Amino acid sequence: MESVRKAIQRPQPLPVVLLVFPFRQPQSPGGKPASSPVVEGLKKAMGSYVQITKVDTDAQPEITRTFNVQQLPAFILFDHGLEVWRHEGTIDGQILNQLVQQKVESL
Repeated sequence: MESVRKAIQRPQPLPVVLLVFPFRQPQSPGGKPASSPVVEGLKKAMGSYVQITKVDTDAQPEITRTFNVQQLPAFILFDHGLEVWRHEGTIDGQILNQLVQQKVESL
């Protein structure tokens, strides 16, 4: 939890997308959790404009309570520690990219 707080609250040049989802996915090579195409698309489209921080709800269940996450996956955008946008539930990757890009451009 502390590492998540530091990621969203420290002063930094980039907004932070907090990605909250269960890691109940098959492990990929190298021991890292497999990422969905939506997450990979967001990284590719917005990687130089936002910092993406993944949170495993299985390992850190308090995150869902702290940020009042009602549905997974959850994408929460923070700017200087303040939540400025959120989407909960599944979403098409292109639509997610457009929504995040629009919000980041308006900051």
